[in-house]
Amino acid sequence: RSIETSVEHMNRMITETLDENRFFSTSAAQILREVMAQVSIAPYVSMIEVKPPGEELVIQANRIRLGRALVNLLENAYYAVDPQQGHIVLSAEEKTVGTERFALFQVRDNGRGIRPENMSMLFERGFSTRGSSGLGLPFVKEVVEAHKGTIQAESEPGKGTSFLIMIPEEAEGDE
Repeated sequence: RSIETSVEHMNRMITETLDENRFFSTSAAQILREVMAQVSIAPYVSMIEVKPPGEELVIQANRIRLGRALVNLLENAYYAVDPQQGHIVLSAEEKTVGTERFALFQVRDNGRGIRPENMSMLFERGFSTRGSSGLGLPFVKEVVEAHKGTIQAESEPGKGTSFLIMIPEEAEGDE
């Protein structure tokens, strides 16, 4: 049974990697577990506090791409925090807006923050405040929008930054 489950998991990973528009029913908690498995040997893993959802939040997701987007946000947070006192929170919780229910994923850090004049350019290809390629946040936004979701950034210079991703919860019968 264990081999069968592993083969099924590997097949899903390959399918999701090759077909970015392929989505499967999964839980927000599972996404967080997979993200933490990906960063388990990263130098910043000890800075991360994970806050899983209190209840089962089910979404339609390409786990590989959504996971990669969250890892990208964690890496950006790592570059923004003090190496000795850095703190990064990765969380998921249910959020209701009107009659719609969402899985709200959040990556929050206590880093240097983003200057107000840079906030409007965060998701533009090629824009970077640290000399990188500037492709990471546009990729994150693309992935979130492919999941019919939204992303927003909130930041206060000297205090930290939060990225909030809202993905619609799977409706009954969506599978």
